[in-house]
Amino acid sequence: MNNNALFMGALAIVVIGVLALASISSNPALYAQLSPETDTATTTNGATVEIGAGSNATVQFFTFSPQSAEINAGETVTWTSPSPYSDIHTVTFVIDQNVTSDAILPFALPIQATASDFELLPPFSAGEPLTIETPDGQQAIVALNKLVWYPAVLDDTDETTYLNGTEDVEYTLDGTEKALNSGIIIAPFAPLDENMTGAAESELTISEGVMNDTTETTTGSADSELGQAPPFPPVSTFAVTFNEPGTYPYFCAIHPWMGGQVIVADGNTSSTGSTLTP
Repeated sequence: MNNNALFMGALAIVVIGVLALASISSNPALYAQLSPETDTATTTNGATVEIGAGSNATVQFFTFSPQSAEINAGETVTWTSPSPYSDIHTVTFVIDQNVTSDAILPFALPIQATASDFELLPPFSAGEPLTIETPDGQQAIVALNKLVWYPAVLDDTDETTYLNGTEDVEYTLDGTEKALNSGIIIAPFAPLDENMTGAAESELTISEGVMNDTTETTTGSADSELGQAPPFPPVSTFAVTFNEPGTYPYFCAIHPWMGGQVIVADGNTSSTGSTLTP
């Protein structure tokens, strides 16, 4: 396996996400609905929510388990993807309903620029970006929205901050957020033996949702085989601390029909405070 193959594999993951978004409206939060039989977990020391639990190479479960987590103010909810076969997911809170965004967005090209002005990078030899015509007659390129694919927070001044953390991302809500996103959450891969060589081959199985299940055999060192990173930072866990009572709905920006909620009590009464509805 060489770097070109890994690069193409990383792009394939992105394509799967793009295909899943083909029929999403401009406000995907509207798609997220809680099940009539919502499972609820009430805890006193924070909560853990599993994404896509039980998914395997042939069946995907597009669920947050539990779908509703009840905690006290000051506690933390941690999201994780336990299955190595689970599709990519996000945990996305849209607190200000005036925010309009999506996982795929049109970006205006410079005046007189066309798709042919973009240079295709090796190892690819054929292709061009998708463009659409804007209402004023300009051309716009259709591209992935970084705010979905990276851990990010949009504040009340419309400034975007990308959150630190290579695998484990933590954030504390402070009341200034318009939107909060986890980035792409995937199951962590088991570490490879650093002394692995061509004589000691090991199989890596990578499942892309339910679409493919391929097995590759390593032929070099672990460092050389894993040298090409995907075009987004993979997130293993996403932890959010809630200090204010209320009900906080969220959804997956890649699969917007997936919804969940966090109910935060004040810790002194049974009230769950105000409700923030997407």
